[in-house]
Amino acid sequence: MSRNRHRDSNSLKMLPVFKAMVVCVIIGGLAFVYLSQKTRLMRLGDDIKKLEDRIDVVRRQNENLTATIHLLKGPKKIANRTRLLQQGLVPPGEHQFIRVQFRKDAGRYAEITRGGGR
Repeated sequence: MSRNRHRDSNSLKMLPVFKAMVVCVIIGGLAFVYLSQKTRLMRLGDDIKKLEDRIDVVRRQNENLTATIHLLKGPKKIANRTRLLQQGLVPPGEHQFIRVQFRKDAGRYAEITRGGGR
């Protein structure tokens, strides 16, 4: 029998192979994690780009709708609409206005005039 049995054992011959396999598994795992994170980052970048494009579209729609609202609220548009719907609405006459005039020397009291008077 030999003096040192550990020198001839098969487990010592397999140790460098085992270490190389562990190192390869670690490097492979790190590469997989890196690639998966890189892919995830690219997807998130694409999602951000799509959302920014959507924001631009909605902003343009909002501007168009705001312009439409301003057009529809205009006095000419309202007058045309009332004529179209034949509601019988007419602008008020001068005698239907009540004007309140404040004089500087009157203090809290005001002079109320009817009609077109000033």
